[in-house]
Amino acid sequence: MDLSDAAGTYDVYTSKMIEERVEVKEGDILIIHTGYHHFGWDSPPADEIRYMVEAPRAGPGVRRVVPPEEDPLIGVDAGGADTP
Repeated sequence: MDLSDAAGTYDVYTSKMIEERVEVKEGDILIIHTGYHHFGWDSPPADEIRYMVEAPRAGPGVRRVVPPEEDPLIGVDAGGADTP
């Protein structure tokens, strides 16, 4: 699910932002594309601070977007998904 047009430096993305773009069903794996993978160590514009610290993070309601399975899976293309 692509949020790269809506989530920037230090932004917090919300469940509403996700629900407007995709319907997550039981058994799905939600991969959130923020565009911050471009700042990882193996990319030409590498910027470790931007990748690890400044990347957009999930807001408190985002967990509710994923169906309540035993082990729901969420991935993100940045240093982390949780808000520091």
